[in-house]
Amino acid sequence: MYQRQSNEVAVGLLIKLIDGLEALRGGEGLLARTSRPSVVRSAYTRVAAAISAHVRAPDFRLSAVQYHKLCAKKWVLEAIFGISGFEDPHHLLEDQSHTDAQGKLHVKPFVALFYSLDDIPEFLFETVVALPGKHLLPLLLGWIGGSRVQTARGEARARRLVEVGMGFSKEELAPELLLPLAHAWMVCSYFSFENKHDIKKTLNDIWRVVDTAEGVRARSVARRVVKKPRLVVAAERMSVGHAMHRSYESCLVQLKEHFTVCLLVRDADYDARTAYLFDEVVVFEMLSTLAEIAAKLIRLQPDVIYYPSLGMSDWTQALANLRMAPVQFMTLGHPATSMSDTVDYVLLQRCHEEAANTFSEKVLVRRGSGTHSPNSKLTAIPTRTRPADNIVHVAANSNLMKLSARFLAVCVRLQQEAGRPLHFHFFTSAVGVRLDDMRNRLTALLQNVTVYESADYPIFMQNVANCDMAMAAFPFGNTNSAVDTALLGIPSVAYRAAEVLSMGDQDIMKGVGLPDWLLTSSDEEYFQAALRLVQDDKVRTEISDYLKQCDVAGRLFSLPPDEEPNEFVDAVWWMYQEHEKLQASQQRIFKVGETIPA
Repeated sequence: MYQRQSNEVAVGLLIKLIDGLEALRGGEGLLARTSRPSVVRSAYTRVAAAISAHVRAPDFRLSAVQYHKLCAKKWVLEAIFGISGFEDPHHLLEDQSHTDAQGKLHVKPFVALFYSLDDIPEFLFETVVALPGKHLLPLLLGWIGGSRVQTARGEARARRLVEVGMGFSKEELAPELLLPLAHAWMVCSYFSFENKHDIKKTLNDIWRVVDTAEGVRARSVARRVVKKPRLVVAAERMSVGHAMHRSYESCLVQLKEHFTVCLLVRDADYDARTAYLFDEVVVFEMLSTLAEIAAKLIRLQPDVIYYPSLGMSDWTQALANLRMAPVQFMTLGHPATSMSDTVDYVLLQRCHEEAANTFSEKVLVRRGSGTHSPNSKLTAIPTRTRPADNIVHVAANSNLMKLSARFLAVCVRLQQEAGRPLHFHFFTSAVGVRLDDMRNRLTALLQNVTVYESADYPIFMQNVANCDMAMAAFPFGNTNSAVDTALLGIPSVAYRAAEVLSMGDQDIMKGVGLPDWLLTSSDEEYFQAALRLVQDDKVRTEISDYLKQCDVAGRLFSLPPDEEPNEFVDAVWWMYQEHEKLQASQQRIFKVGETIPA
């Protein structure tokens, strides 16, 4: 039963509620997995009704801190109203807007807290983007970093926010907004429009303001060329089974040949079973301040800092925007440019050379492409356990951030034109309220769909093995998920563009010899390839039989015959030795080992 509280008490309870819902990490959502959809909807409706009653009260107001906290978790507010019986927050908008005597519509902008970019009315969106930076920036970070954009209209609004946000580089940021800042820095990569990474220029400037406020400043040792320089691996994730370990183990293991290799990592993101890769491991606690993390890095006195990925953690984004070592470089665990002038180089695999112009950093094209490591949790390749039926079971084995408007439009069209029943199986890694939100959104789009909770790798692989085919999301594609479907013998259709984030599926599919037509370069080509897989049982069976007969593991988990076993460390060593020449050159793209022009 709803009980009216004072505004101060009620807003405090609202924030506590949102924090609690956001913190849910169970695989079942808000309620048990066995709960009927109507019961789940009823629970969210009660929450939405309580929020509505308070927001509609005459004395409702938000302090700056409260506003920032709600912006930081606004995706939870969006989910609550979307899943509830209200279906949207339009009733709040009606209460918080009025038309004056001249017929002009006025609205209180805070109502945008409850709207996604997909659903917000145009007049409210235009009101919001006209706000001063100190009011718009918190909403912008909440939208870009937290909301899921699943329509063309939402994508267009995200692009508008990126353009408007370019003027906010001098804005100071409240502590409540640091995580949304980090999320926005990473999540912008998942949009489809060309200038999506431009917002990082603003976000990088804001990170430097944060660094200063936290008492962190550039502290690089003097450049020196020594026999065994100290290289610090600033790792956002380093645990067995994680994509970073599966993708970079074969590279990291080489580094000790020329460097003293130190790992800097957060305790929650570290697995001691990876310690063999490093000469020294420095772990900091989950709640360490930025100044404490920086102090640990400074004490290591790095000659080189290496970011295997850059974008998944707040601390790496903050430190990468300062000069903490004479040489700082990244690889593409998160496959996108940093737009930071303190990241000197990106090391690019030779198979990705055509994407070199998409980076702000100087690009060093390696001679090799590297290998992948198997997930140690999988002891045997599972086989199909689902009974045969006339339904084509389609796996969408991509993280929820990759489920773009364009990809979902293809799924909807495929359902409409397939000419036979389909069942979509989404493996989004979502948990808690986000899982409920994805189930609500996807079941509204597709007639026959299962959205799986996050699961241990063997269970995940068994569920994927029960499918007949897979569709990789785009434009941000897969790498390790493409490895998984190849190991399972499941034919998959994928999309390829001239960005590294669109090339992971290509690397795997070409590596195992799948037909070229499965790798597409337009939305229409993608649809036609998926339609062919759906309609032609013989083709699916032939591709599956081929994958099960060829040595997929041997092709993906061992070096290609023409690749040197120390190629990665040789590239890093060349970069270290030639740093001055590389920096002095007017050229931006270099092939490792070749002459460096002036």
